[in-house]
Amino acid sequence: FPDPAFEIPSGQWIGDQRPAVIRLPLEELSLPLPPIGGPASMQRRPPHPAKPRVFSVFNPAITEAPRGLCPRCTYVVALRVDAMHQCNASSPLLRRNMPQSAPGAWFKGTALAVLDADRRLLGWTWLLPR
Repeated sequence: FPDPAFEIPSGQWIGDQRPAVIRLPLEELSLPLPPIGGPASMQRRPPHPAKPRVFSVFNPAITEAPRGLCPRCTYVVALRVDAMHQCNASSPLLRRNMPQSAPGAWFKGTALAVLDADRRLLGWTWLLPR
């Protein structure tokens, strides 16, 4: 897996964790996310942060799956799911004159996905912080 061209000297490791860069072909990764919305009371007030919407995923971080996770599990990916991004035209941040809203009003979360050796999605779930 690790590409020797991207080896990092041991003096730059964090603790005893040896980092590795995995060279993979660039391709889009998506999850079958349903529309996500909040309480009906927040769906009616501009800028409508709780209105159900289809989300995209951003900033994938991929690593080798831990040994023993499952026979087909090759990679584990963490993905950002966030309405307040600047990655494409679906962002509310790109609207002109958007009314102010509470910082926590817009949905954001982290999804964890498991991929096989061909980088096909085997399953996913939400990362639930304590």
